[in-house]
Amino acid sequence: MLELGLPLDLEDSPAILPRVPGFQEPDAWLLAVVISHPHMDHYGRVRHLQPGVPLVIGESAARILNAAAQFIRDAPTFDPIQTLHDRRTLRLGPFTITPYLVDHAAYDAYGMVVEAQGKRIYYSGDFRAHGRKSALFERMLRESPRDIDVLLMEGSTLGRDGTEVGFPTEAELEAALVAAGADSTGMLLVYASAQNIDRIVTLFRACKRMGRLLIIDVYAAAVLAATGNARIPQSDWPGVRVFIPERQRRWIARNELFDELARHKANRIFPEHLAGMAPQAAMEFRDSMTEDMERAACTTGARFVYSMWGGYLQQPRMQGLLQWLGTHDIPLQHIHTPDSAPEDARPLLNAAQSKMGFLPNLLAKLAEAPAALEAYLTLSGIYDGTSFAPGERQLILLATAVENACEFCVAAHSAGARRAKVEPSVVAAVREGKRVPDDRLRALVEFTQAVVIERGWVGDAAVQAFLDAGFTAQQVLEVLIGVTLKTLSNYANHTVGTPLNPELAGEQWTAQGSGASHAHRHAV
Repeated sequence: MLELGLPLDLEDSPAILPRVPGFQEPDAWLLAVVISHPHMDHYGRVRHLQPGVPLVIGESAARILNAAAQFIRDAPTFDPIQTLHDRRTLRLGPFTITPYLVDHAAYDAYGMVVEAQGKRIYYSGDFRAHGRKSALFERMLRESPRDIDVLLMEGSTLGRDGTEVGFPTEAELEAALVAAGADSTGMLLVYASAQNIDRIVTLFRACKRMGRLLIIDVYAAAVLAATGNARIPQSDWPGVRVFIPERQRRWIARNELFDELARHKANRIFPEHLAGMAPQAAMEFRDSMTEDMERAACTTGARFVYSMWGGYLQQPRMQGLLQWLGTHDIPLQHIHTPDSAPEDARPLLNAAQSKMGFLPNLLAKLAEAPAALEAYLTLSGIYDGTSFAPGERQLILLATAVENACEFCVAAHSAGARRAKVEPSVVAAVREGKRVPDDRLRALVEFTQAVVIERGWVGDAAVQAFLDAGFTAQQVLEVLIGVTLKTLSNYANHTVGTPLNPELAGEQWTAQGSGASHAHRHAV
């Protein structure tokens, strides 16, 4: 039997176990259940099997699941009769199985060739090509198994629009975490699965770049140790600290997991340490830790980064966490990547990333509401078709962003204006709220500023000054398209707190002291 997973949208119960000989009662027909990798949708129904059913799984995968099972109620444990190793053939009765290690979010994941009676099946398991083990995908292309009769293939992206441009790498997610840390004056709380080893490595690398310590609990420490890989962050590394939340402390005492606790005591910290460490730390966080954060008084200045599938946030069990974040004014940052965004937004994000070379965090934020993302990108396309030159279009957007004090968009359109060959002195003047040293462009910027400040009530004199500078009546209305476009993005950034992409760091701008009109607006 290949796999025995629990679908993510299915309620778990013994009744969902398929009626397969050997599952509920002994039957020699069932030689083994072979699990390709340690994700719930591939092994989740194993716990309902009768005792003694033979299991086959990766050696490290079994250790990881057994380590995790110490901390999870009713979780299955694995004592496999054989273990999977890369390209090392094993036999089960008449079947010959050759595993192929693949790149996947789960550690120790395999595809495999299954051969019997002269026929060969290749079962892909789950795989990707954009993780930290992407070289395994390239190796598969070079050294793929031959003479396959049937392909059983993972297909979660088959038929999905926009995937031809690829998916963001862990390095890109690392950069996004660094940007989030730069915007946080307190603890960076990162909601990620400890069993997603690639993501924990990404978080650790981001912490090193930010000068922050990575705080994990004993569960995460046990999972990392179970990989048996000395190159993966461990609890005794200098940049790692181990904190035991109160619920976990009680669980350890109740289940007598004192040996596990002792294995990870070298860098242990206690609640009284958290508040002082908060500005220099990031925590691998989950919803059971909220009370610990309150008792330690380290919620001030914190930022919450969600790094899992967005659908989980809609589940009832997560609503308490969302309310807690709101109560403590902790901003929730879910920087969507194309593969974690809502389905309707994925093609739009993929296309934008392909066009720009990176995914602007503004678009990732807007993806939370696919209609908002589509509205922005549609209007942006319309605006690109107006009669203004590219540099003029960027100046309208830049001037609007300055007047609306939008730090993200000022940086983005400063970069855009420079790419459009606008003179640096002109860009600097708009950013600094000073007189633009070009008559025509000054008229364009001042008319745009008037539209924003006066909310469209600019008066005949302002319109005439714009026309006298050589612009047209058509362009009067086209300015409004640019102002409308930027008002949507500026207000979105204000509302959700969009962090600046590392790609835009060279154009960073702060609203404080940005000009007379900004000061006037706040006075009003």
